[in-house]
Amino acid sequence: MKLIIPLFVLILLAQCTGQSNTKAVSSNSEQLDFAEIKAVLDSQAYHWNMGNIKAFMRGYWYSDSLRFISKKGVRYGYHQVESNYLKHYNTKEKMGFLKFDSLQYTLLSKEPLVNVTGTWQISGKDSIGGFFSLLFKRSNEEWRILLDHTW
Repeated sequence: MKLIIPLFVLILLAQCTGQSNTKAVSSNSEQLDFAEIKAVLDSQAYHWNMGNIKAFMRGYWYSDSLRFISKKGVRYGYHQVESNYLKHYNTKEKMGFLKFDSLQYTLLSKEPLVNVTGTWQISGKDSIGGFFSLLFKRSNEEWRILLDHTW
């Protein structure tokens, strides 16, 4: 009986330690995912500000299932979204300077899906801005936007 109680305490301690380590690993993993997603957004802003929409589009999922929702409606597919950007921002002057702020990340499930919300602003000749909600998915070890809701 004297051996059972210390053994029970050791088992309990091992379980608690194991659980806290699992949570820490999960938290570190989420932080790494969020940092990788932030890098995608930083790359998009950089390429936008350099006037390179083709490189900016690398942040999006290259698929016909990509969706871009705005007050003007829904655009479906990578090529339609890219075409729309090229049509409306066909000069560096129209593109202005893009900046993302107030980013908040939410892991949606154990699947590699993350929602990012924030604000956007393009300063320049015709300054505009608003809010966005992006759904990121990890595919082939890279995070890409599969749903962009910008208003």
